[in-house]
Amino acid sequence: MTSIWVKKLRIEGEIPENGPVLICASHMNCYFDSLSLRSALGYLVPSVIAEVSTKQKVIGFASGLFQDISVDRPVDHAVKGVGLIKGEGLNIIGQGTTFLKDLKPGMIIEADGNESTVLEVISDTLAKGTYNLPASFIDYRIQPKLDNSKMFNNVLKWLSSKKPLFICPEGRSHETPGTIKFKSGIGRIVLECLKANIPIKFYSIGVNYTYPDYFRGNVTVSISPLIEFSQSLIEQDERKAVKTIVDKFYSELNKNVIPLQNYDEVKLVHFIYSELHGRVNKGQRIQKIQTICQKIETLRSKSLDQLTELTESFCRYRDVIQTREISKYFTRKPGFIEMFFCFIFSMIILLFACIGWAIIWLESIYVEAKAQQSRLRLLSKITFRKSGCDILNSDRMIYFFASFPLVLGFFNLMFYFYSYSFVLTGGFAIVFPLYIYICLLMHDKYLSLWKTINLYMMSSCDFEAISQARKSLKVRINDAVGHS
Repeated sequence: MTSIWVKKLRIEGEIPENGPVLICASHMNCYFDSLSLRSALGYLVPSVIAEVSTKQKVIGFASGLFQDISVDRPVDHAVKGVGLIKGEGLNIIGQGTTFLKDLKPGMIIEADGNESTVLEVISDTLAKGTYNLPASFIDYRIQPKLDNSKMFNNVLKWLSSKKPLFICPEGRSHETPGTIKFKSGIGRIVLECLKANIPIKFYSIGVNYTYPDYFRGNVTVSISPLIEFSQSLIEQDERKAVKTIVDKFYSELNKNVIPLQNYDEVKLVHFIYSELHGRVNKGQRIQKIQTICQKIETLRSKSLDQLTELTESFCRYRDVIQTREISKYFTRKPGFIEMFFCFIFSMIILLFACIGWAIIWLESIYVEAKAQQSRLRLLSKITFRKSGCDILNSDRMIYFFASFPLVLGFFNLMFYFYSYSFVLTGGFAIVFPLYIYICLLMHDKYLSLWKTINLYMMSSCDFEAISQARKSLKVRINDAVGHS
């Protein structure tokens, strides 16, 4: 299933053995993180999933099959606060607010992506929290304090049975490539495991996307070494112990993700990596990319204009490449053997691929229509653009995976009426999905090469112009970040 959505899945690090394992995972895509992670591990790993997601029919059914544990998130019950707030240190200053009426200790105030747990309510315009909020007055939302003891009990019961589990401690998906602030839940779970002396291993896994919302993208799953926690944490103050655990997971997970501000920079860094190390390099990709990221951050602090110019230059080059659907790695003129091979190969698969692509095209129309319909239906309830994107992208995936068996069943039925043979129909049911997968694989590997050769043969001037643009971009990269 994952191979339909992902072009290439890379795995870095040692895969944990199936057993008593708690995995701290990044969360950059609403539902697809779990599929990528499970595909990388190669065995069934339940997750802690938002209760609101389990109420969707398809997701709820899949969640039951995966034996996921649901959690009721405060963010799903958030309401808009009265007035405006700003932060001064750990103080929460209100303007036109009614804190005494609206807030209680344990509630969470969310403003501009930052969250602060309320520790004390002093007056209608003053409260104390656990985290710094924006320094200028801004709208905010209030998340209630919920009792999730049932979820914690279910998690501890599951881990006590020596089975694996993964948690996304960020609490929600996000648009940034790196990580966002962790929730404290994973710290409490680890602390309870230590208190109960449950023999469990801890790992962090970063699921890294070149683009998290693109169909047929590349995914790199980076697995950390074993993370250990001392039993002495039990003797510490609970709040400090939980913070220590959360900070440790946060530090380890950040070693397995790409810490940049947006996905244009991620694409640029992947391009730089390919220039320096080659596309087939099998070393520690994420670690090498992080080295490049450090140079990007240094450039950001020293010369933001130069970084902006470099990123914009790369984006222009990338847009030309994507528009023409040619390979961005093709630096030399294609040879005769390559052109001959592509011509023969394309002629052979063209006839067979037409049927498969027609099916995928028709299904994509259905998927997009259903996703847009769902988005329009829910748009009136969406406050933040990120929430709308999550709904749209998750619906695309849901409808795609839900409709594919229906398409397969329809063609199996047609094949049976043609052959009147259960044996042949069963064989068709196995071969047909494999055929679709091979078509996708061939598309990934050879279409851009064929487009490149076609451009070279039909418009050599454009080909030379793009080649020169690529060489110019490479010079800019060398000037900006040098050689890693």
